[in-house]
Amino acid sequence: MKSTIARMNYGFWIWFLPFLIGMLLFPIMSTESALFDTLMAISLTAAASWGSYRYLRRNPSERLNVKRLLLVGLFWFVLAILFDAPIFLFSDFGGMSASEYMTDIGLSYLMIPIIVVTVGLAMNHSPE
Repeated sequence: MKSTIARMNYGFWIWFLPFLIGMLLFPIMSTESALFDTLMAISLTAAASWGSYRYLRRNPSERLNVKRLLLVGLFWFVLAILFDAPIFLFSDFGGMSASEYMTDIGLSYLMIPIIVVTVGLAMNHSPE
């Protein structure tokens, strides 16, 4: 139970930090959409890398094999979609269709499992 709560907590922060940065940078989106997209990718990569390292350092059993790492990453991917999608699909703020959301935002969250697996494997092969 404790591990599940920790996993959910890290998943929330991995989603929330880029979301917050996106809200702060939102005014530049209409004039500099390429810059906005780049900054969002950087913030998601930084949050997922930081969160993966911190979580896996505190929960070494989660990095025993690629399958477990992938499950953690996919769990965080699903959480990010669950937190994010209602905001962009059902509010006046987003007003996107499901396909627009997935192609514009949702698919970028696939970076999370890739980062989790990479960080976990690197931690397994380095002296601590």
